[in-house]
Parts: sequence; C-alpha cells; structure tokens
Amino acid sequence: MKKTLHTTNINSQSKAINLINDFIRLKSPLIIKMDDDSISIKKPTRTLEQNAKMWAMLGDISKQCKHFSDYYSAEDWKDILTASLSNELKMTPTIQGNRWVVLGLKTRKMNKQQLIELIDFIQSYGDLKGVKWSDYEQV
Repeated sequence: MKKTLHTTNINSQSKAINLINDFIRLKSPLIIKMDDDSISIKKPTRTLEQNAKMWAMLGDISKQCKHFSDYYSAEDWKDILTASLSNELKMTPTIQGNRWVVLGLKTRKMNKQQLIELIDFIQSYGDLKGVKWSDYEQV
C-alpha cells in the first residue's frame, strides 16, 4: 500500500497527519517520504535477508522435490508456492489462447509480514517433503 498526498493546502496536510496517526494507532511500521508539496506513505517492503532466505529455501526445494512428477526451477517453485498461499489469484489465457497465465501476488511487492508468511509456508512445505535445508546464516 502506498499513499501519496499533495500537501499544498491545510486540508491535505490534515489528511496526511490523520493517515500517519492511523498507522501509529495500528502500530504499523511505515516509510514516509516528504517533498516540498507532497508526502508519500507506504509500508516497508521485504528485507534483503528475507529475500536471501526465501531464494535459498526455494533452491533447496528445487533440487530435492518433484511437483506432479517433475522438477522445477527455484523461480517456478516461487510461483507455485506463492500461488498456493494467495487468495487473490486469477487465471487468464495467453494472447494466442493456447496456455494459461496465473496472475496474483508478486513477492517483489510483498511487505515484511507477507514475506514472513510465505517463508513459513515454504518451510512447512519443505519439512513435509523431507527437504534438507541449507544453512541460511551463510547466505
């Protein structure tokens, strides 16, 4: 979620203050960027450490697990596991109509909490399949 408000008058400045206060009341972390005439507020995105852990885990799964009798790349496993976690998926045919594209949550747009949930899901799936995990502290 990103919200940009132009703060050129007292009304828009009040809206910005109220929005920040809402985040504070919810104890939600946020990133605030201010320019001369606007303020942008957004939730922080995933950390580099989370990203590294996720890709290491996906690499472990890609080397050790089959999905419907096939091995898949870490990138494919990211799509499979992210799609499994999301409730907001859509499928649409390609332009030629001969294949399907899954549209849904993108990890690059995930905030820290969403990526924590995905990593937990990946961990649970891998544990269920007997994956021997890499040492993520070395990543």
